[in-house]
Amino acid sequence: MLLRQHTQAFATLSVWFPETADLPPGCFYLKDWSENAGIAEALKQAGIIVPVTVLGFVKSGFIRASVYRLAGGDHTCDQCGQAYELPSFQQPEVDGLCPECAAKKMSNV
Repeated sequence: MLLRQHTQAFATLSVWFPETADLPPGCFYLKDWSENAGIAEALKQAGIIVPVTVLGFVKSGFIRASVYRLAGGDHTCDQCGQAYELPSFQQPEVDGLCPECAAKKMSNV
């Protein structure tokens, strides 16, 4: 993913690791070190990206890359990390879960 200023590439935001293949669609590891230091915080405050903390991070040498996704009108499941739209019928006891995880939780109750 490239961040552009006018028509010029300003920064490369995403970084690829072998673990990238296991991320849910729309999620990526963000490069927030070296020349990109502080960019994650600025993009979070601007409402452009959302951390997907349930998916953790990957370490490589001295760096640590966390998982993010682009912000939108949807939410991130606290259990599986998938982005989902919040249904109007969502039960309070399963808030924070996508419909699939909420259904699994309710069937175990």
